[in-house]
Amino acid sequence: MRDNNNKLVPFVTKSLKKSILFAHQHTLTMLTLIAITFRAILKPIMAARAAFYRNTALQQALKQIPWIPVTLIVFGGMILIHKDLNFNFNLSAPSSIGGVGEPSTTNGYAQSASNTTTLFSADQDAKNKKYITEYKSMAIAEMKATGIPASINLAQAIVASKAGTSEAATKNNNHFGLKCFSKKCKSGHCSNLEEMGHKAFYIKYAGVWEGWRAHSQLLSSGKYERLLQNSDHQSWARGLEQFEYSLSENYANQLMQIIQYYGLEQLD
Repeated sequence: MRDNNNKLVPFVTKSLKKSILFAHQHTLTMLTLIAITFRAILKPIMAARAAFYRNTALQQALKQIPWIPVTLIVFGGMILIHKDLNFNFNLSAPSSIGGVGEPSTTNGYAQSASNTTTLFSADQDAKNKKYITEYKSMAIAEMKATGIPASINLAQAIVASKAGTSEAATKNNNHFGLKCFSKKCKSGHCSNLEEMGHKAFYIKYAGVWEGWRAHSQLLSSGKYERLLQNSDHQSWARGLEQFEYSLSENYANQLMQIIQYYGLEQLD
């Protein structure tokens, strides 16, 4: 009976220890958990450190490495990589309106010297310059007659007619994209030039000047009339956007970019 008791005591003691450990595991606090995790991370670090101090050959090899030149080389390489990435990003950045072309001078006046980006493709840039040369005298005449800055008229016409190449401009002499919304207009007053599959009736004019004059009359009446108190193209551009002359986003900025790019403010 005494032998059985001798065997039973260790078994009970062991069982009690297990039960105590189990209970302890289920009542762990956050601080205890952090301490256990820290010890688990620290053990392999200490083991690696001890192995390093025991390996004299590795210590000698590390001492022979010229750390200062290596550090300078790595640092210089990081700088070169950073500059190369910035250069690549700059090359892939899009221009303000699109296309690739070289800025140059417009007949009669030079482009603004402050321009550092190209707004149009080479082909569209050439068309814009030709349009400006052909119609700048008409823009000046309308400015003297109505007070609308010549730069605004030219910039609007370039945007609306794609420098006189749009269907409305070539077929209807309508360089400002003026539409007809009347259902009782006379025959020949307008024509349907479909846009994206939708009907769009553009007014037909006998000549380009008639279309320009109709545009001047539009901006000299109604809600646009109050813009006539301004003489600078910036106020006109912002006012036209405010009064929703065009539904294009950033319409004012688009006009001002064209005016600055081609130096059209010199005509005002």
